[in-house]
Amino acid sequence: MTSLDLQKIGTAYYEFTLPDTASFTKELETTPVFFVKQLEQMEAPETRTTLHQGYCTYSILKIVPNLEKVFVAGDNLDIFYFIFGVQPNEQQKFDLEVNYEVKKGDDSAIRWTLQKYESPLVSQPLPLKQTVQIKTGEEERTEQRDLAPGNYTLIIKIDDKVSAKSVTKTVDFEVK
Repeated sequence: MTSLDLQKIGTAYYEFTLPDTASFTKELETTPVFFVKQLEQMEAPETRTTLHQGYCTYSILKIVPNLEKVFVAGDNLDIFYFIFGVQPNEQQKFDLEVNYEVKKGDDSAIRWTLQKYESPLVSQPLPLKQTVQIKTGEEERTEQRDLAPGNYTLIIKIDDKVSAKSVTKTVDFEVK
């Protein structure tokens, strides 16, 4: 590794393996699902492999991940991931359906409407708002409230409608 002006030169070694995407013919798999703290559009994509401190890039996107997985009331869960093993239909389009749900222990806290995607790259903001039914005497109404502080689990159920394959992923997070 070097600085762009070649004044600082160093080495680093980290052993890891990347999955062979051709091996995903029998099942679906995702990259690690991570939360996005900040997402910006750059003027042009990076054409040179560059290591960045505190962020990564994808095409023309500058992505700052929320590695702590900690949110405050009113935040969105902005998630980002790629799905391996999906198959296109005859028109070469993908047909993916994804259910998102937040649980606190065994209890469901939030369930969003079914999301449909035509691409295996997913960037999805999910508002941390609960719909609560309130009864006062004979009257009944619904109200939107921020998710209460605590530890939660995001459950992602992915269905490829073309291949009939599915996968479920979970990610823990905290609301302060």
